[in-house]
Amino acid sequence: MVKVFIVCSPLGAVTYLSTAWGGRASNVEMVRASDFISSKFHQPRDQLLADRGFTMVEEFAKQLSPKEVEVSRKISSVRIHIERVIGLLKKRFTILQGPLAINLIKSQRDEAGNLKLASIDKLVHVCFALINMNDGIVYNEKK
Repeated sequence: MVKVFIVCSPLGAVTYLSTAWGGRASNVEMVRASDFISSKFHQPRDQLLADRGFTMVEEFAKQLSPKEVEVSRKISSVRIHIERVIGLLKKRFTILQGPLAINLIKSQRDEAGNLKLASIDKLVHVCFALINMNDGIVYNEKK
């Protein structure tokens, strides 16, 4: 099993993908090792949402005022989008379901060529690019 740290916009477009990790890596470990924490991916006043229980207080969190808590509660409904994106990925690309060939994880060719991305990383990036090219996952009820 492999895990990938995924970030999506409020409209459901995938905006960041980490490299693939072994299934036992923790979410916090993956985020800390990625360069997502750097300021090149977000602005100081951006609001970042994560699953409940995903805490990185020292990196991101700040105490919210009562007004900010209410606004955050309303905005947090967009959390469901990441679950939709992941579900769409699993449903649409059967190659990512079930066991993966070991040579997709880190092949001898990748190591010999000193490549930064393993075959699984390339595969996942292409799958997410194809998802981003389709209609968004956020439904417009006014259409």
